[in-house]
Amino acid sequence: MARDVAVIIAVHAPKGLPALPGALHDATRFARWATDAGYEVIEHVDRNRHRVVAADVYDSIDALVTARDVAKLVVFFSGHGVSKGPGVDFWILSDGCRNPNGPINVARSVSLARRCGIGHVALFADACRSAANRKEFGIEGAVIFPNEAVAGRVRLDSFFATLAGDPAVEVQADDAALEQAFGVFTGCLLDALEGHVPDAIESVPDHTPSWAVSAFPLADYLDEQVPLSAQNLRPPVMQIPDPQPGSRPPDVLCWVAEPTVPRALPTIGPDGRTLWDGTDRYDASPDTGSSAGIHDPRTTRRLERATIERSLDDRLAERSQILSDAGRTRFETATGLSVLGAGVHDVASSSSVEFFEERDAWHVRAEGDASVMIDLGDGRFAAVATLRGYVGTIHVGPSGVDLVSYLPADNSDWFESAEWAEAARAELAQLGAVAQLGFRERSASDALHRAGALRAATYTNPSYGVFAAYEFERAGDDDSIGPMCRAMAEAGHAIPFDLALLAPPGTIGDSTRIAPSYPLLRRGWALLDPERTHPVIRSALLDLASSAWATPTGRSGFELFHAVREGVLP
Repeated sequence: MARDVAVIIAVHAPKGLPALPGALHDATRFARWATDAGYEVIEHVDRNRHRVVAADVYDSIDALVTARDVAKLVVFFSGHGVSKGPGVDFWILSDGCRNPNGPINVARSVSLARRCGIGHVALFADACRSAANRKEFGIEGAVIFPNEAVAGRVRLDSFFATLAGDPAVEVQADDAALEQAFGVFTGCLLDALEGHVPDAIESVPDHTPSWAVSAFPLADYLDEQVPLSAQNLRPPVMQIPDPQPGSRPPDVLCWVAEPTVPRALPTIGPDGRTLWDGTDRYDASPDTGSSAGIHDPRTTRRLERATIERSLDDRLAERSQILSDAGRTRFETATGLSVLGAGVHDVASSSSVEFFEERDAWHVRAEGDASVMIDLGDGRFAAVATLRGYVGTIHVGPSGVDLVSYLPADNSDWFESAEWAEAARAELAQLGAVAQLGFRERSASDALHRAGALRAATYTNPSYGVFAAYEFERAGDDDSIGPMCRAMAEAGHAIPFDLALLAPPGTIGDSTRIAPSYPLLRRGWALLDPERTHPVIRSALLDLASSAWATPTGRSGFELFHAVREGVLP
C-alpha cells in the first residue's frame, strides 16, 4: 500500500550562528500535524545536541525513493538559510558553514526531486534567503535527493517563507506573551494545514473525504496572511512569502473536516499573540502603536497585499529601466560584446578578440562562438560568451553582472528590424529584472506559460533560449528543453551552456557547439554536479558574486580567466 511520508529537518543551534529556538517548536508542531494527517514522520532535529547532517537526510530520502511505495513526500525545513544569488539558496545544518559541503544545496535538491519518481513532493522552508557573507560564500552544499531519473512526472510544490534575498522572521518568546518562539511563516502555514482556515480549504468532487488543503488555495492564503502577520509585529517587518504550487486535486496536502462558517484569518499582534481568532475582537490601546479597532482583518490583508504588489512592481520597473540601455548594435565581424557600468582591464577568450573603449563604454570585437572572461579591473570577472552573429550587452551593477542580453547584430543574417530589436531589448530587460528577483512566478503553470511564450523566439535569439530553459526547469518540464537545443543547432547556432545543462541526458550530440564552457546565469552554477565539473569551474563556484549572472571573483576568478586564455576551457 502506498505511503505518505513527512521528513522534518530542523536545526536551531548550528555552529557559529545565533540560536533559533522557534525551529524546535515549529518542528514539533509540524510533526504533530503530519502524524494526525496520516503521514509517517522521519525527524532530523537537533534536540538534545543531536547533529543534523546532510548525509543522514539524504539516506532517509534515498530509502524512500528506492522503496517505490511512497505516494506523497513532504519535506519541512526550519532553521538558518542563506542565498548566494537569485535562486541559489542553502539550508544550514548543525555544522554551520565550516564544512563547505555541510549545508543543503536547495536548487540542486529541488532539481533532483523533480525526477525522483514520487508522484507528489511538497517542500516547505521557514528560513532566511538573505545574502551570504564572505564566509558563507565558500559553501558548496550537498543534495538530499538521489541523482536518479525515475519514470513518471513529479507534481512538485515549493513553499518558501520569503522572497529571494530577504530574511524570514521568528517571533521570540517572552513570559508575558508566548511560551514558545515560532516562525511567522510556519505559524500561518500550520494554521491552514490544521484545517483552521476555510479560505485554504477546497472541495474535491467525487472523493471521500471531500474537503482538503491543496497547494493553490494554500499559496493564496500564505501570499496574503504572512505579510499581514509580519506587519502586525512591533516593530513591523516586511516578509513576502514565495509559494510555488504545482499540484492540483486529487493531489492534496491533507484532508480536513468540512469548513464551518468562514472566519477571518488569524493575525499576529505586537507581542506575538493572536489578535483575532474569529471569536472576539482585538482593540489595541493607542500607546501600543498597533492599529486600533481591527474589525475586518480580511480587508486589512487585501490592502496590505496591494501595497506589497506595488512595491514589487516598482522594483521590477526600476530594474527593467536600468537594464534596457543598449550598447553597440553591430561590429565589423557581426559578433561582439558591449560592457556597460564597468571598465574592462583585460579579456580572455578561446577565440580571437580585441577590446576597446568607445563613447564611455567598453566593447569586445570577436570572430565567432567562444568562452569569454572579462576582467572588470576590480577583482570581478564577467563569465560570458561571444555568439556568432550576435551582439551581447553586459550590464554590470554593484553586485556583479545584472544581465547579459544577446540580440542579432544589425549586419548579421538573423537581424529582423530596428523596431523588433528595440522591443526585444525591452523584453529582455524585463526578463533580466525577473531573474534578479529570483524567477518568482506565481506557480509552475505561470512559469510554463512564460517559457512557452519565449520558446517561439528561441531559435533566432539565444537569450530567449536561456530564459525559457530556466522557466521550463522551474515548471518541471525538462522535456521541452531538448527540442529548443536541436532547433538552435539546426539553425547554425551554438547552444548556450545553460540549455545543455538543463536538457535531458542524451539531448546534446558530441558534434554540437556549446558556448561558453560554463553557465551564463548564476543559478546554473548551483545546479552543476561537482563530480562532473572541471576543477577550475568548481573552484570559481565558491567565489561567485551574488548577482543574477555569473560573476567570478578573486583568485578563483583569476584562475578561470587564465584557464580560458590558455585553452584549458574551450
